[in-house]
Amino acid sequence: MNNAIQFLGTVIDRSRGRHGLSAPSAKELMEKVPAWRKYICEITGWDCVELGTLTLKEVRPLPRSKLADVKALGIEPEGLFAKFNPGYACFLKQKRGARRYFGARVFGGERWRIAAVSFQDRPDKEDVLEVYSPQHLRTEFGLQTGDRVKVEVFDRAEWLKL
Repeated sequence: MNNAIQFLGTVIDRSRGRHGLSAPSAKELMEKVPAWRKYICEITGWDCVELGTLTLKEVRPLPRSKLADVKALGIEPEGLFAKFNPGYACFLKQKRGARRYFGARVFGGERWRIAAVSFQDRPDKEDVLEVYSPQHLRTEFGLQTGDRVKVEVFDRAEWLKL
């Protein structure tokens, strides 16, 4: 099972310093759009997904080219956020494109936990990955803002074997 694509990224805290930005955090969205959580659970087979994401920046190698040929777990359905905020849903569709989800595992030292990552067709920042998990990964691994984290992304069929 060495067909994984390895990424290294820096943990950031997107819940602070939003300075009035209109885009809600992943945690806020997950609280207000239960259909999003349900969708992630459906494509991963999880019973639950932790509210919010572990956000990694300065991800290397850059995800777009590395994930281009990887079979995704799923592609976010159009209109998922329409009931929450039609303007935000339109913005996502026009500016960011579909969010694709990939099977992954995240490492904290020698231990790892099952995860999924997402990447948009036209992301705001090319070097960012959003990590989803049934566990609160910051707590699970004792992660702090600025810590470096390894993520391995797998083709759907390989990930299902983990």
